[in-house]
Amino acid sequence: MAVKVMTQRYENDSEVSGPPHYRPPHAQCSGSTVRPIPPWWADLMAISDLLAAEDEIEAVRWREESEPGCDLPLLLRLTHLAEVFAERVQDLTPQQRRNVLHLVDEVLGSGDQHEADAVATGFLESLMTAADAGFDLRQIWSDLGPRSQAYCRAWDAFLGIASPDWMREP
Repeated sequence: MAVKVMTQRYENDSEVSGPPHYRPPHAQCSGSTVRPIPPWWADLMAISDLLAAEDEIEAVRWREESEPGCDLPLLLRLTHLAEVFAERVQDLTPQQRRNVLHLVDEVLGSGDQHEADAVATGFLESLMTAADAGFDLRQIWSDLGPRSQAYCRAWDAFLGIASPDWMREP
């Protein structure tokens, strides 16, 4: 399965990938169109009270630091969610982990281009970054859907990294 690696770039030519809680300089919403949060987001938040609470904390923090009416963009929301997921994976039940990863894979395959890009760049690339920093991606690898696994392998290839044997296609 061929997977296109997507990297979101902003007007000032900065990439979304960056340190935790990275905000591009123009993220305060001045003059930009903010897309509404997609309907599947509520399903994602319903999976885990822990993830929903962490998302709400980040969304409130964002609103406090932004212009009135400027909500946390989906891409940054998914980035934060992946960071929390990686940091707190042991606090989630196996079923919650599977449900989160299944929904992410579904959006990657059937969401609109903006949503699929946000999942790939925000969630999956953040999981890969967490893995580089010590998160054991192997513990959730079998729960990642086939599109998500293919994207992670493609991301490694894009970066010139050889994926470990356990990540390779069966």
